[in-house]
Amino acid sequence: MISRLKELFSEKNESAKKGFLKKGFSKSGFQKKEFHKREGSSLISVIIGVVFLSAIGLTVLTVSTRYAVTTIVDRNSADNFYQTEGILEEVRTGLLEKAGDASEKAYKEILENYTSEKGSMKEKYAKEYLSGFISTLMNDDITYDPKNIDDNLGKLQECSDKTLDLLKGMTRVPDAVKVKENTKLEYVFNYDKKSGYSMTLKNLIIDYTNPADYRTTIDTDIVFRVPDYKFQGDSTLDELKDYIVISDDTLSVADTMKPSFTGSIYTGNFDEGIRVGTQSNVTFAGKDIISRGNLNVYTGANVSLAGESGTAAGNLWLQNICLKPYGAEGSSLSTQFTMNENAYIANDLDIEDNNATVTLAGKYYGYSYNKENDGSSTEMANADYSSAILVNGMNTTINGEDLDKMILAGRAFVDQNDKNMASASSSIMTGESMSVRSNQLAYLVPDSFVESNPMATGDFSTIENSLKTSLKDDPVLGPYLKPGEPYTANYSQDGYVFLFLNFASEQKANEYFRDYFDGTLAEKAETNNSSMMKDEEGNPIVGTDQLRERAETYLTSATNMNNNKFSSNLYLIAGNIVYNYDATDGGPNMQAANYYDGSGKPQAALLADGRA
Repeated sequence: MISRLKELFSEKNESAKKGFLKKGFSKSGFQKKEFHKREGSSLISVIIGVVFLSAIGLTVLTVSTRYAVTTIVDRNSADNFYQTEGILEEVRTGLLEKAGDASEKAYKEILENYTSEKGSMKEKYAKEYLSGFISTLMNDDITYDPKNIDDNLGKLQECSDKTLDLLKGMTRVPDAVKVKENTKLEYVFNYDKKSGYSMTLKNLIIDYTNPADYRTTIDTDIVFRVPDYKFQGDSTLDELKDYIVISDDTLSVADTMKPSFTGSIYTGNFDEGIRVGTQSNVTFAGKDIISRGNLNVYTGANVSLAGESGTAAGNLWLQNICLKPYGAEGSSLSTQFTMNENAYIANDLDIEDNNATVTLAGKYYGYSYNKENDGSSTEMANADYSSAILVNGMNTTINGEDLDKMILAGRAFVDQNDKNMASASSSIMTGESMSVRSNQLAYLVPDSFVESNPMATGDFSTIENSLKTSLKDDPVLGPYLKPGEPYTANYSQDGYVFLFLNFASEQKANEYFRDYFDGTLAEKAETNNSSMMKDEEGNPIVGTDQLRERAETYLTSATNMNNNKFSSNLYLIAGNIVYNYDATDGGPNMQAANYYDGSGKPQAALLADGRA
């Protein structure tokens, strides 16, 4: 080619020379060197351009070829990766199906045995689920016990030889499912306060080579978390497992029945929550007995509140405990009521039945002082919200020798009727927290102020105003009484009215009964030459003797609260308690009120305990 170029240049130079000569140029004027140089430069430029374009074309062709090769490789690699990932997804889907079966079985197990034992249902479900799931992965070669999960938290455990076969069966390419070299398929349980229990399957790999000889390996651990099922009311229902009776009505034990209740009880009837029929024999043994209403025990029944399992005192929450008469008056049947509980009684222990024996042990909290149990309240004590022990039945025995603690935040009241024989808006306050019915004598207006008490309604109307003045101005009684209303009238159906003293405050009611019982009132009457504490012959009346004589109808000689535990450290009472009417040795036989602080208000800490 170079030779040809030389020939072309030579021919062109000769032609150029001939052409110039014909136009009259002389040989000497022809610039041969310059003309030759100009022609060669253009040709070289052309050649360089052609070569450059060829180089570009070759480069473009090379790049295109390499791009095409890279694209093909990337596409095949991506296809292989997605195929491998698809195999992993098939295994994962198979595992989720097994997990779903385990979850269904665990959930059913929890619901069917919800009351068999206590504890968090969510936690129990988690353990049932994980243990069932791993047992399935073992292909039931090993059955995992849920109780072992907590003991093995964080510990690697080997899977069964059948587990890998199970995983292989979940995909269309079983040979791709493998275990890391020099390892075994393992699992581990973990627990986190935030996310709860979980299980991790370890050392699994998916190794797949496609027909084009492209290979992808995915090394993975698969984590299984427990489904977040909400067991609504878990904590509440957990408590209810101990209950054998839950009712918004009355738990009624029929007459002469002899059942035994082992477990907690709740009833919602506001009046009679639990009814124990006449001549029945009933034992309650449970952690909690709760009722919105009363526990009513009828004549001849034998009731034992034995506490939890008969060994530890349970909790008893009631409005009232009432021992009620049933059948003809004067029945010779006796009623037995034995309690070893932490008893929380909103109102009273009212013994209305005759021939009743009441044995109290454990702790007795008659916790109500007023409606809100609030010492800042200005309202007077009210019978509806004032806890006391009342003895209204004859031949009653009360044994409190085994009491560890007693709180009577309220006091006894006398029911009151107005002129129309309707229940009055308030009751007649006494100075006692435990009172025998016959002690009402102490609160009657003395005969020295009226002709008789009770008196005919018509006779009373003629002395109402004068009686107010005489009581208010009396140097013995006046300091205890409310100045504007020193007495209260209580009307009976047979046309008589009973006149009771009306005290200025709870504290004054307490002081009056104490002074009446221990003889201080008689001494004051003697000092002031008053006849109020003297009999018809003018002899002084000793309150202790008078109350003991009348109480003999209501209390047996064995009735007493006289034990060495009866002290201010263990007993907190709003009013006085005569705990031994038969004391003759000069020893103490009355517990004075110690519920109040120095200002006459109930102790704040005790009221707070009652509200709780």
